[in-house]
Amino acid sequence: MQTQKIFNYSTLTPYLQDFLLSKKDNPAYSFRSMANKVKKISHSHLYQVFSGKRKLPIELAEDLSQKILKLDCNEMRYFKALVEVDHHLDSSVDTLDVQELEKKLFLLKPREIKVVDVDDIITRPLT
Repeated sequence: MQTQKIFNYSTLTPYLQDFLLSKKDNPAYSFRSMANKVKKISHSHLYQVFSGKRKLPIELAEDLSQKILKLDCNEMRYFKALVEVDHHLDSSVDTLDVQELEKKLFLLKPREIKVVDVDDIITRPLT
Protein backbone atom coordinates (compact mmCIF):
# COMPACT_ATOMS: atom_id res chain seq x y z
CA MET A 1 0.00 0.00 0.00
CA GLN A 2 1.38 3.37 -0.99
CA THR A 3 1.15 6.40 1.26
CA GLN A 4 -1.21 9.13 0.13
CA LYS A 5 0.30 12.53 -0.56
CA ILE A 6 0.35 14.60 2.60
CA PHE A 7 -1.44 17.44 0.80
CA ASN A 8 -4.62 15.32 0.73
CA TYR A 9 -4.89 15.60 4.53
CA SER A 10 -6.14 18.47 6.63
CA THR A 11 -5.42 16.85 9.99
CA LEU A 12 -2.36 15.07 11.33
CA THR A 13 -3.62 11.80 12.84
CA PRO A 14 -5.21 10.30 9.68
CA TYR A 15 -2.00 11.01 7.75
CA LEU A 16 0.17 9.34 10.39
CA GLN A 17 -2.15 6.34 10.60
CA ASP A 18 -2.19 5.91 6.81
CA PHE A 19 1.60 6.23 6.74
CA LEU A 20 1.93 3.54 9.38
CA LEU A 21 -0.53 1.31 7.57
CA SER A 22 1.53 1.60 4.39
CA LYS A 23 4.67 0.51 6.31
CA LYS A 24 3.10 -2.23 8.44
CA ASP A 25 5.20 -5.03 6.91
CA ASN A 26 8.49 -3.16 7.26
CA PRO A 27 10.22 -3.80 10.61
CA ALA A 28 12.17 -0.53 10.25
CA TYR A 29 8.90 1.27 10.97
CA SER A 30 8.15 -0.20 14.38
CA PHE A 31 7.59 2.41 17.08
CA ARG A 32 10.76 1.38 18.87
CA SER A 33 12.95 1.72 15.75
CA MET A 34 11.32 5.02 14.73
CA ALA A 35 11.85 6.41 18.24
CA ASN A 36 15.51 5.35 18.07
CA LYS A 37 15.92 7.34 14.84
CA VAL A 38 14.35 10.48 16.29
CA LYS A 39 16.09 9.98 19.69
CA LYS A 40 14.06 12.67 21.44
CA ILE A 41 10.87 10.72 22.00
CA SER A 42 10.02 7.39 23.60
CA HIS A 43 8.40 4.62 21.60
CA SER A 44 5.30 4.74 23.81
CA HIS A 45 4.91 8.50 23.32
CA LEU A 46 5.37 8.01 19.57
CA TYR A 47 2.68 5.32 19.59
CA GLN A 48 0.31 7.70 21.33
CA VAL A 49 1.08 10.42 18.76
CA PHE A 50 0.33 8.07 15.85
CA SER A 51 -2.89 6.91 17.50
CA GLY A 52 -4.01 10.49 18.16
CA LYS A 53 -3.94 10.29 21.95
CA ARG A 54 -1.08 12.77 22.38
CA LYS A 55 0.28 15.72 20.45
CA LEU A 56 3.55 15.60 18.60
CA PRO A 57 5.86 18.19 20.14
CA ILE A 58 6.35 20.97 17.60
CA GLU A 59 10.12 20.85 18.05
CA LEU A 60 10.13 17.20 16.88
CA ALA A 61 8.14 17.83 13.70
CA GLU A 62 11.22 18.45 11.57
CA ASP A 63 13.08 15.37 12.82
CA LEU A 64 10.08 13.13 12.32
CA SER A 65 9.37 14.49 8.85
CA GLN A 66 12.99 14.05 7.72
CA LYS A 67 14.10 10.85 9.41
CA ILE A 68 10.88 8.83 9.48
CA LEU A 69 8.44 10.20 6.93
CA LYS A 70 11.18 11.19 4.46
CA LEU A 71 9.30 14.23 3.19
CA ASP A 72 10.64 16.77 0.74
CA CYS A 73 10.90 20.50 1.49
CA ASN A 74 7.32 21.48 0.60
CA GLU A 75 5.85 18.40 2.27
CA MET A 76 7.88 19.15 5.40
CA ARG A 77 6.47 22.68 5.63
CA TYR A 78 2.96 21.30 5.21
CA PHE A 79 3.62 18.63 7.87
CA LYS A 80 4.78 21.30 10.33
CA ALA A 81 1.59 23.23 9.62
CA LEU A 82 -0.46 20.08 10.31
CA VAL A 83 1.34 19.69 13.63
CA GLU A 84 0.55 23.30 14.53
CA VAL A 85 -3.09 22.87 13.52
CA ASP A 86 -3.25 19.69 15.61
CA HIS A 87 -2.06 21.64 18.65
CA HIS A 88 -4.75 24.27 18.13
CA LEU A 89 -7.67 21.96 17.43
CA ASP A 90 -8.12 20.62 20.94
CA SER A 91 -7.04 23.76 22.73
CA SER A 92 -9.55 25.47 24.96
CA VAL A 93 -8.90 28.82 23.31
CA ASP A 94 -12.18 30.45 22.35
CA THR A 95 -10.53 32.56 19.67
CA LEU A 96 -9.67 29.60 17.45
CA ASP A 97 -10.21 30.59 13.84
CA VAL A 98 -10.70 27.41 11.84
CA GLN A 99 -10.96 29.34 8.59
CA GLU A 100 -7.57 30.91 9.24
CA LEU A 101 -6.04 27.48 9.84
CA GLU A 102 -7.59 26.11 6.64
CA LYS A 103 -6.29 29.12 4.74
CA LYS A 104 -2.78 28.48 6.06
CA LEU A 105 -2.92 24.85 4.93
CA PHE A 106 -4.26 25.88 1.53
CA LEU A 107 -1.41 28.34 1.03
CA LEU A 108 1.16 25.65 1.78
CA LYS A 109 -0.19 23.23 -0.83
CA PRO A 110 1.83 23.36 -4.05
CA ARG A 111 -0.03 24.69 -7.07
CA GLU A 112 -0.45 22.71 -10.25
CA ILE A 113 1.75 23.88 -13.08
CA LYS A 114 0.00 24.35 -16.37
CA VAL A 115 1.98 23.00 -19.30
CA VAL A 116 2.13 25.52 -22.11
CA ASP A 117 3.38 24.79 -25.58
CA VAL A 118 6.19 27.09 -26.72
CA ASP A 119 4.49 27.58 -30.09
CA ASP A 120 1.40 28.94 -28.34
CA ILE A 121 3.50 31.52 -26.52
CA ILE A 122 5.20 32.63 -29.72
CA THR A 123 2.02 32.85 -31.79
CA ARG A 124 -0.12 34.38 -29.00
CA PRO A 125 2.17 36.07 -26.48
CA LEU A 126 -0.62 37.73 -24.49
CA THR A 127 -2.51 34.56 -23.64
